[in-house]
Amino acid sequence: MSGPQSPSPDGKLDVTPSTLYGVSGEVAAYQGIFHKGGNSFLAELARYPDCGGYGSSATAFAAAYKEVGERFMDVWAKCVVGVGGAAVGFTVTANNFAKADAATNPSGPPPSERPPPTVIEKAPDYRAVTDLSWGDWDDGQSVWQAALEGLEGVALAVLRPLLEEACRWGKAAEILPLPDYQGLDSLSKVWQLSPMATIGTVDGGLTNSLARITDQSNSEWQTAMRKFCGSLWGTTAWGKRRDGYQWHHY
Repeated sequence: MSGPQSPSPDGKLDVTPSTLYGVSGEVAAYQGIFHKGGNSFLAELARYPDCGGYGSSATAFAAAYKEVGERFMDVWAKCVVGVGGAAVGFTVTANNFAKADAATNPSGPPPSERPPPTVIEKAPDYRAVTDLSWGDWDDGQSVWQAALEGLEGVALAVLRPLLEEACRWGKAAEILPLPDYQGLDSLSKVWQLSPMATIGTVDGGLTNSLARITDQSNSEWQTAMRKFCGSLWGTTAWGKRRDGYQWHHY
């Protein structure tokens, strides 16, 4: 794989097709890392099923948590595809560059083109985010755990009326079992650490790869390219104003 290109005598960065091919392969590799990170994150969440407790409030919270979690993974899956699209784009650009260069010298050798890297082209269909609701079947549960939960559910169905009437617990009996606070604390740490670790690794790797074809010393150029790429790759809402610019076609 070729190394960083030296600036040309006039001070401009010289980006060759071989450099773009190298960047393309690196970006494709980081797509795989990003995809695996999503699977690892979901596997970590699956270690804490049914820790939300029982009752109407717990059920409502579990439903909201499930909705947010699924939306998060939907965005993650689309980002995976976006990274792969960038990898393919660099190879296509390099091929076009090579063909244009060859066209300026018809007597020279034909252009040497390369196939696009193998990438994930469709949003991955990730496993469901583990539900916090108590008393349901989750992918992360073993048959033994589900059986124990079923027995516990039968026992509580018998005990709740006794606790409400004989022990005068009243409505307090309706929220048994209580949330697993240690499980919820561990779950919150998974959300804080796991996705950010993957994002940090991929972000750092992509930044280093793209540094070979960008002028890091020119902050104005860097800002302009970030805005331009944001409009192309969907990180800027189309039709909305951002950074003092209205993103739309004229």
